[in-house]
Amino acid sequence: MRSYHGVVAVTIWGVLDSLASSGLKRSPVAGSGVPKGSSIMDPSLINEWVAPATGNVHKGETLVSFGVGIDLTRDLSFFPEEIL
Repeated sequence: MRSYHGVVAVTIWGVLDSLASSGLKRSPVAGSGVPKGSSIMDPSLINEWVAPATGNVHKGETLVSFGVGIDLTRDLSFFPEEIL
């Protein structure tokens, strides 16, 4: 198997059996009260910030997702700085 270094894009398409989700109770913007160096996902803070869903929804719905991964340890000078 050959190693890959650089930029990779991933696309996922599928039909959901169900999806559990959550929502934010408030927006985690500057000055919103998140202690410096903390995350809203910290176990001691999560109940203040995140409202979990009460069940699975979206049965039979189409899911389309995509992402980009960049190996920042490699020479990326080929790519314009504004797209990285």
